[in-house]
Amino acid sequence: MFHFDAKYETYYAFFAHLAAITGVQGVYTKMLEDAELVFGLNEERAFVNAIRAVFHLSEHVYCSRHITENVRRHLTDQGVDVRTRQQAVAFVKQCNDVNADSSAACDDVVDRLMEFIAVEMGC
Repeated sequence: MFHFDAKYETYYAFFAHLAAITGVQGVYTKMLEDAELVFGLNEERAFVNAIRAVFHLSEHVYCSRHITENVRRHLTDQGVDVRTRQQAVAFVKQCNDVNADSSAACDDVVDRLMEFIAVEMGC
């Protein structure tokens, strides 16, 4: 709805208006019975900065689809071969699929991703 110009000022005006009409100030909201306010975001700088300015105590998580696509694009730009790129993206997708309630499973997937990067990509 407001993505047409991708300007900080546009996003800020929208979120400030949203905060004013909902009564949300900072991290807690009466609408969610004092639950923490969390925004799922893409990595667009103006968007992120506007949310941080208006809802300065809120939490932010990034969209797994955007993260996966950013990894794929970066590896392509770096000239990484197709097989290695596909394997790396598969590991990233595994990280996205881990149940957040199981930190051990999450740690295991991240460890395997980091090992793959070290061995296969020489980083």
